[in-house]
This record gives sequence, structure tokens and C-alpha cells, in this order.
Amino acid sequence: MTHEKEIIRWAKSPDGTGVWEKREGGDWNLKSVVSWNPKSIYIVNDKHAEVRKQWIDEGQPPVQFKRTDGTWVDVDSSEISWLLKFEYRLKPREWYEDIPEHGVLCWVKEGENKRWFADVIIKYYPDDVYPYTSTWSSYKYARPMTKDEAMKFIVE
Repeated sequence: MTHEKEIIRWAKSPDGTGVWEKREGGDWNLKSVVSWNPKSIYIVNDKHAEVRKQWIDEGQPPVQFKRTDGTWVDVDSSEISWLLKFEYRLKPREWYEDIPEHGVLCWVKEGENKRWFADVIIKYYPDDVYPYTSTWSSYKYARPMTKDEAMKFIVE
């Protein structure tokens, strides 16, 4: 992100919205007057400011914008223009990118022509042939159970 562009953009159309500044190792602060600090990050306080701050705080993960038909499309991080006419969001993480410590109850199977059965996935190794790992085994395919599916295993 080119911070100079943010300051110039704000200066060309000062509408009283201000600029967010994040100093190295600090929190975001809304400024109405900005003095340039090369160690700070600057974001214009427009309708995308919250998504943009989150984008920076999380290490610039993938972003999507909403098309007029309502679908979300991935945007190359180097080409994000943050146009006000579009809606933007961080691309939602896949379930296996954020597995909690206790694991995720899933339907799993070891291969294409195998049967699905239940197991708890505790790790995901993207480069493995069998990337979904439980305490006892590894699987080629896994998908989280829905709440309704999981409830069928509970005896009342």
C-alpha cells in the first residue's frame, strides 16, 4: 500500500472524514490533521476504512469485491483500488485454515470410491495427499458436519 497516495487522496477532497494512522507497534487513531511520518500507515476514513484496517492488521490476506449480481470475486492484492462504488470484504477463511484445538467433527473418506464416515479433524496439511488428519488417521477428503448431522449422534 502506498501511504503517500492515501494522504494525497484525502488532501484533494477533504470532506472532514479524517485519516486513520497506525504507528509502528501501535493502535489505529483517527486524525483530522495529518503530519507525515514514514513509519506510520495511513488510511482515508471512507466507507472501506474498517475493512482496510483489518486487511493491514491481518497481513494483507485475500480480498473480494461484490459484483452487481451479488457474487463475491477475488481481487489481486496488488490491484485493489478500494473504489467507493464497490463493496469489499476479506475473503472468508476455509474451515480447515482455522481448526480449533479440540478439532472439527467431519465426514471423512480416504479416497474417491470410499464411504464417508465420522471423525474429528485436528490438523490440515495442504501439501499432503491425505491432508486432513485426525488423532488416528489421515484422509484425502473431509467436510464439516452440519449441526443437524451432528445432532443425530447425540443420545437423549
